[in-house]
Amino acid sequence: MVKTKKRSFTIAEKLAIIEDIENGRSQRSVCRSLNLNSSTVSCIWQSRHKIRNDSFVSGHQKKMRTSKHPQVDELLYKWYLQQTADGLAVNGPMLQSKAEEFGRMIGDEFNCSNGWLDRFKKRHGMCKKTEDENEKKEEENESNDQSTSDDWLTDVWPNISGNYTKDNIFSAEEMGLFYKVMPENAEEYRNQTCAAGELAEDRLTVLLCVNAAGNEKRRLLVIGKNVNPDHLKHIQRLPIDYYDDKKAWMTPTIFEDYLKKWDSELIKKNKKVLFLVTNSLAHPQVKLRNIKLHYFSPGMISTLQPLHQGIISSFRQLYRKYMLLKVVEYQENNISTTITPPEAINILSVAWKKFCPEIISNSFWSAGLFENDTEQMFTDFDNSFLVEWLNVTGSLEHNQFEEYASVDSALVTRQENDESESIKEEEIETDNEETNKNVVTTQEALLSLYKLRQYFLQSDNDDLIVTNLNEIQESLQNRYIKDSDTQKKIANLFVN
Repeated sequence: MVKTKKRSFTIAEKLAIIEDIENGRSQRSVCRSLNLNSSTVSCIWQSRHKIRNDSFVSGHQKKMRTSKHPQVDELLYKWYLQQTADGLAVNGPMLQSKAEEFGRMIGDEFNCSNGWLDRFKKRHGMCKKTEDENEKKEEENESNDQSTSDDWLTDVWPNISGNYTKDNIFSAEEMGLFYKVMPENAEEYRNQTCAAGELAEDRLTVLLCVNAAGNEKRRLLVIGKNVNPDHLKHIQRLPIDYYDDKKAWMTPTIFEDYLKKWDSELIKKNKKVLFLVTNSLAHPQVKLRNIKLHYFSPGMISTLQPLHQGIISSFRQLYRKYMLLKVVEYQENNISTTITPPEAINILSVAWKKFCPEIISNSFWSAGLFENDTEQMFTDFDNSFLVEWLNVTGSLEHNQFEEYASVDSALVTRQENDESESIKEEEIETDNEETNKNVVTTQEALLSLYKLRQYFLQSDNDDLIVTNLNEIQESLQNRYIKDSDTQKKIANLFVN
């Protein structure tokens, strides 16, 4: 059998295929016209976002240059895209530092030389610039971003906001949180981005969503990794919306589910809202009836996103205030001072309930979305609680608190890669073991019901309760018998 030579594609060719499919052409039709396997076209389509990110690499190249350290290369490029998407400038020393950090993380003996960095830039179409050129570019970007923001406020904002009041204009943004970090070990975590999803069990991602009037704070959306069901089951009703993700990040699926639930609430209330959010792969377009989505482009985030005008930084401080007060309480009562995810969730809920509405409305004003039609109230953060902390621990002076509170401000909070990632078999097995541990069998349910029925029989209670319990007991007994018969039939197959 003659082997077919494997065909390689330029990025321009891949982009042409993607454009064809986006214009309504079926993948089968593309395969026939180009004489390609369906798996090839499907792979190109599934990788369309990454291909677009790489599209500034020279179109006539047969293949992108490869790296001797592919994992470091991939992680560093993802981090670079995240930073630039958020409107942040990235220079050579920053790239070298992050590359070596990623190398240590994956156990790769890697030294980021100037030569490797130059090749990395060429692989990904980044022009090499001197420090002076970088500084000039940063200044130009800032000027352009401000100009773009001003134009948006003048030309776009009046058109999209005209039919909405402050009560019905919302904005949201994610915040990364090392939920149990203490002042004494904060430096270990400072400047960590966790761009590869590391330290997921030490992190939470929190979506804050507020309206421009400051009088409505949506329930917090909290994302963690593998929070122990034994921890969460003690909280009958979480004061937040909790989701689980293996990297503790916002994902397109979580975002879509969050929006659809909110949209259903709004439909019942016959209320329509404008929702402002950062443009990101983790924030996909969603078909909604009562929510109008509008995306901030990356260059506008630092100036127009209200959450970045003081809401996130103030909420970090408030969370850490209540967390330290909880630790003081534990220490005074000789209780373990380690903060667990459920405790962090409760602290987040308390801090959000106490969060000052004026900070929210001021942030929309600072972003330029509304005129300063009332006297703005700017209050200093109340750090008098630190006196109690100092008395107990003797650490963390007043002027150090703000630095401690912002220890996790550089965390990556969103999934910015839509490619499916394979999960190691051992991770799947571990997850299954954890799941099986928490499955209640029919026999266990019956034993618990017997005790519950006995409790009500010995108490003066409504007969209806006992009647209902008898019906549940009968249903469980029938299921138990059915399960037993099934097991016998299976056993007989092996015996015979």
